[in-house]
Amino acid sequence: MDLTYYLSLTLSALIAAIGTYLFHNKYDKVSPVLASASLTLVITLICHNFTPSNGVPTDQIPYVFIGGSFIGMSTRKKTKTILNISLASLFFSLIYFKSSQFFQGYGGALGLSACISVLIVITSSKLLIRSKHYIRKKRIQ
Repeated sequence: MDLTYYLSLTLSALIAAIGTYLFHNKYDKVSPVLASASLTLVITLICHNFTPSNGVPTDQIPYVFIGGSFIGMSTRKKTKTILNISLASLFFSLIYFKSSQFFQGYGGALGLSACISVLIVITSSKLLIRSKHYIRKKRIQ
């Protein structure tokens, strides 16, 4: 598998996460589920009309896209910025590349991978904030 394969799937997850996040946070009447489903439907219909070529796996893009859209379904209270969503989608891509053969045949693998990715980013950002407060507190003393 070449660089085009990894870049196209990573970009798919990134676009799905950011697109879903913006879609359901910008429009109050659009639920996160509707935002995820509508964007995934469009991408799946587009990819269905193309065969995999030049290293672009159009047969796998819908799977990665729906996993990325699960990340975008996160609430603004937990994932405060687009940067957090972007980082979570990058973690999701790494998990997808490394675990796709491990999770084969198990239901919920995309949702689990998305959940793990979001939890990594939320926990890391909270630890970073706490460590900054701790360092400031030590400097004052």
